[in-house]
Amino acid sequence: MLATGSHKWLMAPAGVGALYVSPELLERMHLVNIAAISVENFQKFDSTLFEPKNTIQRVEEGSSNMLGLIGLNASMSLIEEIGIDLIEKRILQLASLSISLLEERGYVVSSSHTDGTLSGIVMFNHPIYTIMKFWQP
Repeated sequence: MLATGSHKWLMAPAGVGALYVSPELLERMHLVNIAAISVENFQKFDSTLFEPKNTIQRVEEGSSNMLGLIGLNASMSLIEEIGIDLIEKRILQLASLSISLLEERGYVVSSSHTDGTLSGIVMFNHPIYTIMKFWQP
């Protein structure tokens, strides 16, 4: 199973994301809620039997966030147009520059920044905080 939001790194509006569930896991999932879109023959209103769909739609509970999905589609199109490799290269350049500038100013960088481990997230502390963290009166 993989679930992700899309409002930060994918640049889409808040409230949309993605869910992947392997077919094997989907068969084993216990449904807590049932909605019209999650069952077979949802337009058969005289039935009291609710047979969940065999697809991922079985976990859908309501209307889709159409505006959010339009925004996600636009952001994914932009990412594809620019290219993931180019985006990665720029993110790593900016992370590397950030680390260099932080270290020049005396900040303590705790993110790994050796070849192959650099990411777009840079963690650091102000030197005063680092000293105070271990200081006990």
